[in-house]
Amino acid sequence: MIVSYSNDIAGPLTCTTHCASLGFTYAGLEYGDECYCGTSYVNDGTIPQSAP
Repeated sequence: MIVSYSNDIAGPLTCTTHCASLGFTYAGLEYGDECYCGTSYVNDGTIPQSAP
């Protein structure tokens, strides 16, 4: 489960505190004002097997 919120004053501490208060294990900040909370780690990018 992932929830998010946007706040002009959001920062890493605000985000992690907010997520923890809702019972979430993980928190992440994107674009400086988008806080995402989750119960599991999600990586939707890929890592190349080898560099060219």
